[in-house]
Amino acid sequence: MSSVAFGVWFSATFVGICNHAYGSLIEGSVRMGFGHVTIEPRGFNVAPSLDKKLANAHSLLAEVRAKKGVAAALPRIFGPAMFSTAAGGAPGMIFGIDPGEESQKWNAYLGAVREGRSFTSSSGRGALVGSAMAERLHLKLGSKLIYTAVDAHGEMISETARVEGIFKTGVDDTDASTVLLPIDSLRKILKYSPDEFTMISIYLEDQRASAHVARTLSLIAAGTETLTWRETQAGVANYIELDGGMANVFLFLIALVIGAGVLNTMLMSVLERKRELGVMLAVGTSPAHLFRLIVCEASLLSLLGFVAGTALFVPWMIYMQRVGIDLTRTIGSDMQVSGALYDPILRIALQPHDAVFIVLGLSILVVATAAYPAHRASQLPPLESMR
Repeated sequence: MSSVAFGVWFSATFVGICNHAYGSLIEGSVRMGFGHVTIEPRGFNVAPSLDKKLANAHSLLAEVRAKKGVAAALPRIFGPAMFSTAAGGAPGMIFGIDPGEESQKWNAYLGAVREGRSFTSSSGRGALVGSAMAERLHLKLGSKLIYTAVDAHGEMISETARVEGIFKTGVDDTDASTVLLPIDSLRKILKYSPDEFTMISIYLEDQRASAHVARTLSLIAAGTETLTWRETQAGVANYIELDGGMANVFLFLIALVIGAGVLNTMLMSVLERKRELGVMLAVGTSPAHLFRLIVCEASLLSLLGFVAGTALFVPWMIYMQRVGIDLTRTIGSDMQVSGALYDPILRIALQPHDAVFIVLGLSILVVATAAYPAHRASQLPPLESMR
């Protein structure tokens, strides 16, 4: 019973921590610009370029926003550029946004502003720059920044912007290369029509529906690519897949330990009761009935173990959800995974299907490990066992 109770507590804790870690990593990654699902021109994900754009995008945007499960759909312009000041130059990425539609919930840059503020007009000349780029180019609030890019017709253009805010996400590459600009001003400079932009970043109520939503949207977004976060942020997806595989191996090893504990307990129980079991066989109990009896005993013990494990886990889960375990001193507050920050506070996020999987898995494990002792008990020679 203790083995099963420990198995319930440990398995639920381990799975819950992994769920929260992967979920926070995904949410942190999608808030860096692309969303859970992205609609973009064909080939843009492989080779981003400002001369690749979506046409008639506002009607498509309206259709996307009407879809079930879509929490937000935001128009954005994204592409490579060169930034320069009197102190020098640096390559980076332009990120055009509409400040009237953006929020910190969907845009990590807006929540990471450390100096000044974000621009409020979509048609002004304000700019929001990363802290590492500001340091490299000696930028301060109010400084002039020149950016050079390729417009919609493949021609080089240059324009100036004024730094209104400086952000620090904690992701070194992002802070050194990203500049946010007003989308309407950027659209005019790049010679886009009023109904064109680079991509639509889609945020979902549940990220697990990303693949389904992408398939649905691909039917209405002809001539474009509809990609999930697994494709636009492949580094994060690969990390989660690799780490998840290692986690499954670890859970399998824990299952073996629990199974060995149950097997040892039931086998010793059978060996210590050889005389009693022999008497039962001698007075007419069938081997099949004795087999079922031992398995039933193991099942009842496992049921008590589930109750005890659940009683231990529920208050622990409440504590972990509200407080968690802060690992900042151990791993720091800015651990990065493929351009996304890793949450240094361990919490538990357990879904109903996870609980069902744990209960079924441990139940099958207990019954399977009890089958061998039950078989041994049913095959005992009655006279030798009674002697």
